[in-house]
Amino acid sequence: MSRGHDYALYTDVPNARVKLYAWLAVISVLLSTTLHDVGKRIAAFIDQSHRLDWLVSLITSFGAMTIFGVLIYLFRTFVWKWRIAAPLYALGGAKQPPIIAGKFLGTVSWFDSKTRDSKKMAGGSHVMATIIQSWDNILIRFDFPDGSGGYRAGSTSEMAILEMGLDPSRTSIQYTYRYDTTIDNPNGKGVTRTFIHGTSLMTFNMTKKGWRVDGHYYSDDGGSGKIALTQKV
Repeated sequence: MSRGHDYALYTDVPNARVKLYAWLAVISVLLSTTLHDVGKRIAAFIDQSHRLDWLVSLITSFGAMTIFGVLIYLFRTFVWKWRIAAPLYALGGAKQPPIIAGKFLGTVSWFDSKTRDSKKMAGGSHVMATIIQSWDNILIRFDFPDGSGGYRAGSTSEMAILEMGLDPSRTSIQYTYRYDTTIDNPNGKGVTRTFIHGTSLMTFNMTKKGWRVDGHYYSDDGGSGKIALTQKV
């Protein structure tokens, strides 16, 4: 499965991510300065300052960049979703993004206005959805099972905007997707793989059992429908 793509934060704080990275840079410089002072004190304590000054200067010259890289990695991978990140968000005037990652089960209803026989058709399908999320990457994947236990089709997000409102128990995400499926050839021999693109809006409401998701979608082939999911705990 793909690792995902960038997603935007729809918030009342402009450039929220840039401000947080700036504060991580400031923290890196402060830590590097502290490391330099500690190194000089250790060298003086063991009475080797005249021999170790060059080593202390070399280490601390690369220290800020190294610390900055480590802090970014830790923040993007883990810290952004922890409560201990609250002071950093406060410094940047930003809000902690809602965590919508997880596995979901539900149904997708569909309405097709361009069927082969020119008759409008509607129906529904069971679906398993997976959302993978980090500080700046997200992936929304829908898999539609077939009767044999495999999957006959699926959709994958390509771009997304996550809304950050005042209520942390409610959020929404708007995204574009690519739907990948196969259709039987008219001559009855083999199948053809086809791709459909569309856009979707899903609203997340927190319950005692996790997120409840309601949404709708529109595809470029004239199809549309509704989404109803519950999070697997």
